[in-house]
Amino acid sequence: MVSQGQDFALTLGAGGIVTMGTNATLNLTVSATGLNGFSGSIALSKQIAGAGSSCFSVSAPASMYTNTQATVTVNTFNCAAYSTVFLYFGGSAIGSAAARLAPTLHWWQHPPVTSGSG
Repeated sequence: MVSQGQDFALTLGAGGIVTMGTNATLNLTVSATGLNGFSGSIALSKQIAGAGSSCFSVSAPASMYTNTQATVTVNTFNCAAYSTVFLYFGGSAIGSAAARLAPTLHWWQHPPVTSGSG
């Protein structure tokens, strides 16, 4: 749903729950769509939260223009089994005080693969 007067919408690929392995990299596409005639630059923001946040990193451009795409990269580094984090990703129109948040993504760190005897 788009609110009247909203400047843009952000869409981050693969919304919902994403499972990653240990020491893995995931590239996601973020799309920015101008709304209500807005055509300009968007300052991007990101935050990782959760018990496993110390073993995840996220890199993204500081800003992007409407009607373009950019890459967001998520890395895991020696996470404990079942580590989970939430990625909050959003932006604000440069020159505007109103922030717009994209859907939240939830990552689940897959347990390490072990072999059993028997």
